[in-house]
Amino acid sequence: EEGINVLFGVEAFSEDHSCATLKAVSICASVALVLSEQLHKPTRCGSFKNFSYVVSSGQQRKISHENDEVSDKTVVYDLLKLGCPLSVQSSEPFKPIIDVYDGETFVKEVDVNYVLWEQHGRAGYKYSKTMKEVGCMREAQSWEKMINSMKGGSIESAWSRENYQTCFQESADGSISADNLYERYEILNSSGAASHIVWTDVGTFVFLLKVLDPEFSFCNLTVEFGVQVHGVRSAMQEIPTFVVLGSACLTIMALMLSAFHTTALCSE
Repeated sequence: EEGINVLFGVEAFSEDHSCATLKAVSICASVALVLSEQLHKPTRCGSFKNFSYVVSSGQQRKISHENDEVSDKTVVYDLLKLGCPLSVQSSEPFKPIIDVYDGETFVKEVDVNYVLWEQHGRAGYKYSKTMKEVGCMREAQSWEKMINSMKGGSIESAWSRENYQTCFQESADGSISADNLYERYEILNSSGAASHIVWTDVGTFVFLLKVLDPEFSFCNLTVEFGVQVHGVRSAMQEIPTFVVLGSACLTIMALMLSAFHTTALCSE
């Protein structure tokens, strides 16, 4: 019996780009960043309902790709969007711990590089380490450099996972120089060797946190949150409280002794 030869062809089709985009959007829609501190912060903060504050021109960062004139700015705190702000002392180093959630399910802690951008251009904080101290082999990216090199778009979009470059590898094209490794390193990481935030002012801050590492996720992972920075009370500020409490205790003791003696005399 003769065999039957069957001829067939296979034609490969590339996935339509719009379909791939829709799939990515669908997957990323349920993925969110959550600050670990937010899980333990107060859920009620009535003082921030209808709360507004002024960021003076002297409190703002002088970074703008359009060289806009800086003026005082009134900010209305969006409690519905941001929730209660994290409460920190100005003397405490600050580096948020971020977790990734898929819906209500914890996925993992973010252990890669991320950056913070103060949404209203406020200064009042700096970074604890220089590029040299963290081991950069060339000058690292920074908000000022990224904003100055951007071509249109919002300022906070100037630095993202799409244009992130590490400073721990030598540049192949020399696009980022190693001239100044003594500038502050503005990239944060859960590693103890990385920078943390040092507060130089008190008040309300609103941050956008953005994950930079493109290998961590194909989703653009961001989260916004508020921080209320409180000043440290000095020893002189603590004295009135101590005096009031001490006086109250002495008064109570005197009244108790007086009552005891009165009772003793009346019983004789």
